[in-house]
Amino acid sequence: MHENELKKMYLQRYRISKQREQELLDELNTLEGRFILPSKVIDDMPHGGAGDQDMSEFAAQYDAIYRKIKEQYRKSIRIYEQISDAIEAMEGGEGLKTLLRYRYISGYSWEQVAVNMHYSYRRVTQLHGLALEAFRIPKDCL
Repeated sequence: MHENELKKMYLQRYRISKQREQELLDELNTLEGRFILPSKVIDDMPHGGAGDQDMSEFAAQYDAIYRKIKEQYRKSIRIYEQISDAIEAMEGGEGLKTLLRYRYISGYSWEQVAVNMHYSYRRVTQLHGLALEAFRIPKDCL
C-alpha cells in the first residue's frame, strides 16, 4: 500500500472511533425506547400488568452497552491524543497542521477546509499532499 494511503488510514482512526461511539449511543437510545419503564397509576382503575415487568434484563443490557460506550470513549481520547500529538510534532508549518486537524479530527469536507482556510479547493488538495508528506506516523503506532 502507498505510504500516503497508510497515513490517511492512520489519521482517519479518530473519526472512525467517534462514529463507533455514536453507534453505541444510538443502540443505547434504541434499547431505552423499546423498553417501557414501569409506572404505577393510582386512580382506582384497572391497568395492565406493565408495572410488573422485570427490569433486570433491561438493566443488564443497558449496563453492557454503557460499559462499551465508556471504553469506546476512552479509546477515542487515546486515539485523539496520538493523532493530535503526531500532527503537532510534524514539520511544515501551522497551515499544514491546521489542514490535517480540520480534515481528520474535525471531519470537515474538502470544501469546508477550503472555506475555513481561505484557499481554493485545488490549493487545499495540493497542500494536503504536502501535509501527508510531512506527516509521520509515530513508530509505536505502526
